[in-house]
Amino acid sequence: MPHFPAGSGINVRPHPHIGLATISYLMEGSMLHRDSLGTIQEIQPGDVNWMTAGKGIVHSEHETIETRGSDHVLNGLQCWIALPEEKADMEPSFIHINKA
Repeated sequence: MPHFPAGSGINVRPHPHIGLATISYLMEGSMLHRDSLGTIQEIQPGDVNWMTAGKGIVHSEHETIETRGSDHVLNGLQCWIALPEEKADMEPSFIHINKA
């Protein structure tokens, strides 16, 4: 599991996806998701983020300023799922499921 000292961490700049979906689940740490749908959502351990790119979405992932300001860890999964051909051009969407 990656350990980051204060001032460093994950910084995945905005980038596009098409024809797929991603599911993100964290066991430790937190990550901030932003996308071209206007979504701004922090994922915490036990939460699930489901992003369907479909015909196209642009998103970024990074820690919040508060998280980046101290030593922190990140431990989780992100799985990419190829959409079936008939769903590849569907409207993009984002769903956040709180662990509660």
